[in-house]
Amino acid sequence: MCLKQTKLNMTSKQRNILSLKQKYEIIQMIVSNVKRDEIISKYKLKSSSHLTKLIKQKERIIESYERLNAKQLKTSAYVSQSKYPDVEEALVLWIRQMRDKKISLSSDLIREKAVKFAEDMGYTDFKATNRYIKGLKKRHQIEWTTIRGESESVNPEVVTNWQKELESEINGFDSKDIYNLDETALFWRILPNKTYAFGKESKKGVKQLKNRVTLVLITNADGSDKRAVMIGQSKNPRAFRKVKSLPIDYYNQKNAWIDVKIFNQILSKIDRQMKRNNRKIKLFVDNCRPHKITVNLTNIPVVFFPKNTTSVCQVIKNY
Repeated sequence: MCLKQTKLNMTSKQRNILSLKQKYEIIQMIVSNVKRDEIISKYKLKSSSHLTKLIKQKERIIESYERLNAKQLKTSAYVSQSKYPDVEEALVLWIRQMRDKKISLSSDLIREKAVKFAEDMGYTDFKATNRYIKGLKKRHQIEWTTIRGESESVNPEVVTNWQKELESEINGFDSKDIYNLDETALFWRILPNKTYAFGKESKKGVKQLKNRVTLVLITNADGSDKRAVMIGQSKNPRAFRKVKSLPIDYYNQKNAWIDVKIFNQILSKIDRQMKRNNRKIKLFVDNCRPHKITVNLTNIPVVFFPKNTTSVCQVIKNY
């Protein structure tokens, strides 16, 4: 009998935890003047006080719901509210200001700033615990992410002017005669930095092997001509010893990177091919030190992208 009574008491104390989507639905029903009793019955709310609490949080629930994308809505459960809303408001504003300036932020930096705001506001019991930081991220959809590329450093005015110039540059050329060239490094011996591992084993890694080759990629606008050139360190790589012919051109350089000499050798070969085929092409390349033309090209007018705009203008980087 005592066991049954205890079980009943535990059940009665349990509250119905609503997902963010359910809270949003309840708010919409209230706005539509649906009777409170119907809402309480449909969502199995413990009492009308639970509904009153949701109404007080109306604006925050709507804002949180609208920020979440469809994928997040499927898994988003109860989102707890901060006990220090004024501290959090100042902290979120500061985070937005830092990200507008493209400043990278870590959890430790955010935690330190939260403590400073709390101290300035007179709170002596505030603690920026891991749980608080986790809740902050969830409430405001703050994600740990990787910053890629340099496109945010590009002057948009320069890009706009370049796009206008581009129209005149390609005027009179078919898409098959408009080419782009770019390089990328291939670290062929490097291992992934993520792995499955046993819980108790050491997670310390080993020094990664940075052996690499450079791939020079060349293609035209309609994709009918795609070329690749490889640059390695060794003049006669062991792997090539019994190979009579390679499907791509190979050059060697002490750092396995492109230099002025190799760049001009590549252009000269393409120029001779185009001359034999009675074709004239326009080649777009980024403005970097190795891309200095020292040879006479008759069938390849070379156009350089404006400085510091490669991350936006370079077509190959977008594929």
